[in-house]
Amino acid sequence: MDKKNVNNLLTWIFYGIGIILIILTIRTWKKNQAINKDYFVAVDVSFNIGEFMNSDSFDWYGDKFSPDSNAVTALHLIKTTSCSGCTNEIIGYYRFLKDNGFMNMKVQQFVVVIDTVKSKALRFIKTSELFEPVMYGSDTNYTDFLRTFGLNVEDRQLILISNSKNKIFFRTVLQKSRMSSIKYKKGIIKEAEKAYKKIN
Repeated sequence: MDKKNVNNLLTWIFYGIGIILIILTIRTWKKNQAINKDYFVAVDVSFNIGEFMNSDSFDWYGDKFSPDSNAVTALHLIKTTSCSGCTNEIIGYYRFLKDNGFMNMKVQQFVVVIDTVKSKALRFIKTSELFEPVMYGSDTNYTDFLRTFGLNVEDRQLILISNSKNKIFFRTVLQKSRMSSIKYKKGIIKEAEKAYKKIN
C-alpha cells in the first residue's frame, strides 16, 4: 500500500473517530440536560393519607413539601386502606391538592400509572376524571374507584404529574427501601421525563 492510500485510510479513521465522539458527546449532553433540569431534582417527602380518616391533618415525614419548588417531588403514600369508607381518603387528598394550589383549572394535571414490576407507563388519567366523583359528592369506594381505571392499589404506583411552566410534581406509592436505590430513582426520573414529553 502506497503512502497516499495509507494517508487516506488514516484520514478516514480519524474522521470516523471524530464522528463517534461527536455522537457520544451529543447523547451525553442530552442525557445530562434531561436529568439536571430543575424539575428533575428528586425530593424525598412522605405523608400518611390514612391519618386523614382520623385527623384533619397529615402526618409528614421528610422535608416539607412545596408546590412552588422546581422539583419532582415524591410523596410516599405510606398505606392505602381498602375499606368501605375510603372515600374520605380521596376527599382528603383532593383537599390537600386544592390547598396546595394543585387544583388550578388552568394547569393540566394527569395521573400516570406505572407498573412497578415492568417499570412501564401504562396509561394517563386526567385528575378531573379521578376527582369528579368526589367533587359531586359520590360515595364511591376508593379502591373500587381506582379499579374502574384498571388500577390495583396493591401492586402499582400512582404518579400525579402537574405541568405548569416547566414544573413537574408527582405523587407515588413507593417503598423507602426501593427509593434509596439509585437505579430505581433514575428509573422514576426517566419515566417522569417520558410522561412530561408526552403531555407537552
